[in-house]
Order: sequence, then C-alpha cells, then structure tokens
Amino acid sequence: MGKANKIDDMSNHANLKGSIFKRKTLDPHRVKSLGYFALSGALWTYSPFIAATFGSSFSTLAITSAAVTGMWKFNENNVINNIRVCPEGQNKGMLEIVVSTSPISSRTIFAHMQNCHAIFAVSNDDQGEEDVDNNVIQIN
Repeated sequence: MGKANKIDDMSNHANLKGSIFKRKTLDPHRVKSLGYFALSGALWTYSPFIAATFGSSFSTLAITSAAVTGMWKFNENNVINNIRVCPEGQNKGMLEIVVSTSPISSRTIFAHMQNCHAIFAVSNDDQGEEDVDNNVIQIN
C-alpha cells in the first residue's frame, strides 16, 4: 500500500509541473456556472415551445435568471490559482502566488514562506473527499 501511495504522489507531483499548488481549470464551481450558461442557451433554443406552453414572460424570466445566475457564479475573486517557488530573479526562493481578481485577470504576489500561514480549512477536506482543499491563507 505504501508503494502505491508513493507512486500516486509522484504522479501528482509530475502533474503540478514544479508548482506547490495548482487549481483545476474546471473545478466544481466553474462547472456549475457553465451548467447555468448551458441551461440558458437550451432555454433560449426552445423558447418558442416554452413560451407557447407557459407564456412569454415566464420563458424570458427563466432565460434571464439562468444567464444571470451563471454570470454570478462564474465571477470569483481572491481565489489562489497557483503557488510555486520562484526559481530566479530578484524574488528567488520566495513564494509566487497567482490570485484571480476576475474570471479573466489575475495578479501575482511574492511572499516569503515564513509570512504565509493557513488559517483554517473551510470545506470537507477532513472527511476524506478527493480534491477538496479550501483553506484561508494569511500573508503578512
């Protein structure tokens, strides 16, 4: 069993490509928001049938609410996308933390390892759930 765990750890480290932490591109939060966008597109496609059945105001409300909910859930900020040790330059040896400020932009923060602290876990990562690592981090 120990050998299997070691092989899994090596595989996970290879997938990180030198990073300490890397967020999945399609994490459950983003998949849910894309699902709302898909729902609004499907409702728009079938809007003549929905309008004939339930009325035009209900179909318009359903399409709009699905699209707005998708946008609301897709908008996330202050989420860490990547943590790695900076290999070169003036920040060599410091942590390079990439934080998303909007769905399409991010900023990079450089901090010493001694100045970064995980405050607490905010999800079910202690229950044995796979790929659930939600921690609040404080950078001094």
